[in-house]
Formats: sequence, structure tokens, C-alpha cells
Amino acid sequence: MRATDTLTYSPPRNPAPADLAELSALARHVKAGRCALFVGAGLSAPAGLPTWGALMQQLIDRATPWAVDPALFSTPIDFESPVRSALKEPRVAAVRRALGDASFRRLCDGVRRVRGGSFDLQELLHVLDTVYQDSADRAELARLTTQRRYTELAEHCRTRLGRERFHAIVREALTTTAELPSTHVDIVRTPYSCVVTTNFDTLLEDAYARYAGFVPRTPTGAELGQQGTLLLDEAFFILKAHGDAARPETMVFTADDYRRIIHATPAFQAVLGGILLTHAVLFVGYSLNDVNFRLLLDNQLTVFNGHVPPRYALLSGVGPAEADLLWQTAKLQVLSYPDGQHDAVGRFLGRLAEESAPRSLLATKRVRTDRSSRVATLRIDSDGSRVIYELTDADGGKPWIGSGRHPDTHAIGTWLRNADQQAGRGHSPRALVQRIGKALAASLPDDLQRRLSHLPAGQTLELACSTQATRIPWEWLDAGGQELAMKRPCVRRPVGVSHQARGRRQPGAPLRALVLGDAGDAAEGQGMPQLFYADLEARVIARLLETRVGATVTCLSREQAVHARVMDEIERGQYDIIHFAGHAWFDDREAYFYTWDRIILGSELAPLLTRSPPALLVLDTHYTAFVISEVDARTRDLVGTPTSERLYHAEGPRGFADAAMRCGVSSFVGAFGTVTDLPAAELMVDFYERLLKGRTVAEALLDARQMKNPLAADSGLFYTAVGYPDFGLTRHRHKARHPLPSVASLKRDVGWPAA
Repeated sequence: MRATDTLTYSPPRNPAPADLAELSALARHVKAGRCALFVGAGLSAPAGLPTWGALMQQLIDRATPWAVDPALFSTPIDFESPVRSALKEPRVAAVRRALGDASFRRLCDGVRRVRGGSFDLQELLHVLDTVYQDSADRAELARLTTQRRYTELAEHCRTRLGRERFHAIVREALTTTAELPSTHVDIVRTPYSCVVTTNFDTLLEDAYARYAGFVPRTPTGAELGQQGTLLLDEAFFILKAHGDAARPETMVFTADDYRRIIHATPAFQAVLGGILLTHAVLFVGYSLNDVNFRLLLDNQLTVFNGHVPPRYALLSGVGPAEADLLWQTAKLQVLSYPDGQHDAVGRFLGRLAEESAPRSLLATKRVRTDRSSRVATLRIDSDGSRVIYELTDADGGKPWIGSGRHPDTHAIGTWLRNADQQAGRGHSPRALVQRIGKALAASLPDDLQRRLSHLPAGQTLELACSTQATRIPWEWLDAGGQELAMKRPCVRRPVGVSHQARGRRQPGAPLRALVLGDAGDAAEGQGMPQLFYADLEARVIARLLETRVGATVTCLSREQAVHARVMDEIERGQYDIIHFAGHAWFDDREAYFYTWDRIILGSELAPLLTRSPPALLVLDTHYTAFVISEVDARTRDLVGTPTSERLYHAEGPRGFADAAMRCGVSSFVGAFGTVTDLPAAELMVDFYERLLKGRTVAEALLDARQMKNPLAADSGLFYTAVGYPDFGLTRHRHKARHPLPSVASLKRDVGWPAA
């Protein structure tokens, strides 16, 4: 080196996260379907939602409503009679001004009501003491906020506010009408395997509803005990690890919640551990001081030791030493950007979307949610000896709650079997249905019967049955001299899984439909009887879909409907509607239906439906919804032992409804008894005609039951709808160049025999 040479040292500048080689590595994992995104509160802030600290401050302010500057109480306050003079004392007046005249008057009125009598110096003393206690508490709690002791603070605030008010404040704080952040658009564009979020808001679900056209499955950490196949299904989901503000019972916020749901729930640990073991992970929207982020890292350290899948975190203001520490202790690769420059997050997510074969976005409206203003809910739970009922009206007011004696399922079981056999012979089961309906009504408290009878006409009733109560046909319950199913639209809520955990599949435009007619004549050599009208039903429904809404329809029957073809269509067809009109049955474990060459088990169908669920699934054949109580019981079980007086079946439902709901089907229609060829076909054609006129599934099924054909109407009593109460296909008619053919002419065209 020559003596005249000069050197300049400049500290190295870190490249922006979007320019790092790690982005390309992440993109490869995304394209391979092996990348999980973890989203924290930082990604919700651009939509105007509070950070954890800001949310805690809101709760503290509401929990200490009478707080003022504690300095106003730095020295004792002297005042004397009369009270009107005491209120004018400078220090008292200062407290009054700080609190505000209106608030001060409300506090004085409250103290007077609690203590009774007139307002005097003693009451004023209690007013000042209340203001001082709130002021001191708010200052102390604010100091704990700076220490990020959020779980303890949340528990304290919930105790002071009460659960209902606490959760109402949280829900209000996390509700926004602001436009979705651009980061959420890029998240939807990127084909992550799953998203895990510790946020309580619904921004992610809203983004998928708006830009992808569907609401994904969104289980909470508290619901994972019913999600054992979540990872096996290989379908996209959003795991709301710490719950949802709209469902307070699922929220993990306080220290007690963490003990109760997170640390004491094996299912949560198992699912989160499975995600971390099988996916590359990207953390976004967290800070190193975020208590939720620390808990997730602790979970990783518990599960992993040594070689682990790659994990990355977009973090602000993390230097090389701290990044190295996180690598050594948690195998976490930090992608750092300068403090305050959060636009780096948006650039990174945008680049990752571009490099990972992004999914196309839809210019779609927000997915409709339940029309709660038109839906009442009847919850039914059973312990074998009593039935607990809870009726919530459509206005969401305080529910009616009570209990009644358990229906005698042993006696009703005989009537159920006979009604089922009558329908199978083509005879009307109406007399037995009415007898069962009256027996069910007799077990209801009188007040509940009156309330059910006086629900507004046309209002949909959602039946939320527990596992123990679901195999009883509550649709036949006598309500004012008529079965519920003949009086109003009825729909069953899925058993054991919330709507949010299932997601919501919306019909596309144009609709795509798979319609299967008679498929089982030669199935496994059993020589199933030919279903003449099932084929005609399929062809008329296909023509209705084509002419009324311009649907693209694949219609298969008999030799075309072989196992391999049907399974391939379901797996690859991306169908909005799947309709099946062939043979089905059940064994001791599950239900199944027939194709031309072999059966398809419910457990075989479920993985395909999970990856590509239709919006509407209709299985127009026997026992596809569930098997009614005791119809499948062995004779010796029904006879019982010399000491048994009544049997009680607590098993869950068997059929396709349960599997369809868990797979994400928005609405399912099936039967819980025997249906015969012609009545079933008549009912289904009428059902689709009404559905395509804009009726919901529940409303269209009621219309079909009320049709003039008495045999089809009676057969319709064995059908039920399960899923979203407000679900319908479309309210937009297909613009045809020529007059639309009538149902009667479509029937003539396919060779439907004249009545």
C-alpha cells in the first residue's frame, strides 16, 4: 500500500427484505404447497385497528371511567357544609371540570342511588374517593401496559367490566369499515398452505371472501378438538389460534384463557406442532416484544430440537447481533428492515406473490353472511333423561331457556320404523309422522310451544342439535297443529363444528354442476333395482340449470357413472353443485352410495370434497342426511333385557351430512329415511325450480314439500337441509334469447310419463 492511498469505511447497509435471496427460497416452498404464514397484529394496523397496546389502553379507559389526572389529589381536599358550597371549593371544582359536568353528575346520581337518601357531604366524599381510585388505578395499569403485561391486564379489565361488556368493547374496537390493506390482497394472491393468526379481527376472512370468492375454513384454537383431520385434508384454512372477537367463547386473551385453552388443550399443541413440523414458516406483523410472538417461539422451542423446517420473520429494527441470537436459540431467520419503514412488508409480500405462481383474484362482491334478521335458532341438547332447549329469536334478544322430559325414544322408535317402512312401500306415512310430532311436542314446555307457534310467518328456523339429539326428526315437531317442516323453512346447524370452522363456498358464475342419475344397476353384482325416475330427474334438473341460469352441466348415469369417472369429476371439476339421485345405504360405521361398478364410501369421498367442496350438495336417496333413531337398531337391542324400560341412542349421526359440513360444503340436502323413485324425483324437480327463482335452500325445500302432489309432499317430510340458513344459488336469471321452457315441457322432452 502506498503512503498516499486513502481508505474510507462505511458501515454495511443491509438490503431490503424484498431483495434477499431468502425470498426465492420461500417462494419455492410456497409453490410446493409447504409454506405457512403466521400473521400478527401489525398487519391489521393499516385498516385502523388498534395494536395490542392500544387495545389494552381502550380497555383500561373503559374499566376506569371516572379517572382524571392523579395530580389533582396530590394533597388532601378540604370542604365543608353546605354541599352546594363544597361543590364550588376550587379543588373539588377542578376535579369536576376534569371529569366533565355530565360525567360528574352521573357519578353523583349513581352514588346517591346506591347509598339512598339525599346528596350530602358523605356522598360527595364517596364521589371523590371513586374518582381518586379510578385515577390511581388507570395510572398504575398504564405502567403495566408499557411492560406489555397484556394477559394479566386483560384479566383484570374483564373482571372489572364483566364478560359481556368486556367482549362487546373488544368486538367494537376490532370492527372496521375501512378498505382492506393492500398486504391482504397479496396474501390472498399467494398460495400459502395455511394461515395462522393470533388476531381477533376478520380482515383475513374478509380478504378471501372479497378477492378469492370464498370464505375459507376458519377454526379457532378452542375448536381444534373437533378438527383432527385438518392437516390431512390438505385444504387451505385460516387458524385463528387465539380466537375470534365475534365468538367470545373462543377468545384467548387473559391469563386464565391461556391456561384453559392453550396450555391445557392437547389438540392445539398437536395441530400447531404439526404445522411447524411440516411447513416452512413466515412470521409477519409481529414484533419481538409481542407476547403472542414469544408464545409461538416458545412452542417451537418445545417441539423442535436441532434440524427444523425453515422459518423466517419480517421484523423491524433488528440488528445483526439480535438476529444471530434468534438464529442460535430458535433457528429463526430474521429479515430485518429499518424501524418505521413498514412499506417494506408490503413490497416483500408483493414480490413473494409474484414469484410463487399467484392465484388469480376475482372481482367479486363480499360474500353474504347469515341473514340473522330472518333466522331464529332452537338449540336442543339431551343427556338421556332431560332435553335442554334454548330459543333465540331473529332479533338476537335474550333467549328463552328451559328443559323438558326426554321423548320416549323407545316408543317413538317403533313409529319411526313403521313410518319409514310405509314410505318405502309407496304409502303415505303422514299419520305416523303426526303421531311422532305430537309426542315430541308433548315433551316441550308449554311456554316454548307457544313461542314456536307464534314465530313470524316465513321466518327460517335453525335447529341446532347436539350429537345426542340429532337423530330425532325434530322437523316433525307439532307446532300449532302442523309439522315445523310444513309450516316454515327449517335448516339444521352442523353438529360439532361451527360455520366459521367450515368456511363458506359461494357459487361461481356461470354455475358448474355435476348431476348423477341412476348409477347402481350393476353395482358389485348386487343387481340394484333400476331407478327409472332418477334418470329423468337428473336430466330435467340439468336442463333447468342450463336454461334458467346458464349453468355448465355434466350429467352422468348408468354405464357412464363408473367409480373412476365420478371420483375424477368430483376431484377435478370444481363444481358448484353436485346432485346425486341413485342408490345409497349405510353399514355399522358409515354411509355409502353406489356407482355403476362399485360403492363410494363417505370416508373415500370426504378428502375430495375437502379440497374442492361444492356450494350445494344434494343426495336424493335413502339415509344420506342421517339415520333416524332406532331405524338401524338390531331387533335384540330394540327388545332389550328384562330390566330395561327404555333405550336411548346417543351415537352421532351416520350419513353424508356430517362429512359434507366438515368438508366445507355450504349447504347440504338429503333424506333421513326411505324415499321412493317417483315422489323423490317430483320433489327434487320442484325444489330446483324454486331454488333457481331466488329462494334459499330452506325456503325452496319448504315450497317443494307444500306442492300439490300429496305423495311427493309426504315423501318430502323425510328430507332436511343442513348448513347456512341464508344460502341460495343465485338471484340473477339467465338472459335467454327465447322464452324459457316450462318444467312441464322439460319433462315431456325427457320422456317423463304423463300423470
